[in-house]
Amino acid sequence: MANMGMQMPAGRAATGKASPDIFTGLMFVAVVALLGATVIVGLAGTQVAPNGTPWELQDAERIQLPNG
Repeated sequence: MANMGMQMPAGRAATGKASPDIFTGLMFVAVVALLGATVIVGLAGTQVAPNGTPWELQDAERIQLPNG
């Protein structure tokens, strides 16, 4: 098609200079949001866990929540 003066989309050779685009920015925002959510859930888990560690579970028959 180049013989007829037509060009294919994205047919241009890459210049070798990579730059962040909108998808890189969105991925960065998503990672920051997930890290923030993980920290918030971890802090909330320490408040309701039996020994203050968020990975320990309470007994299903005797669930206790802190007052306040």
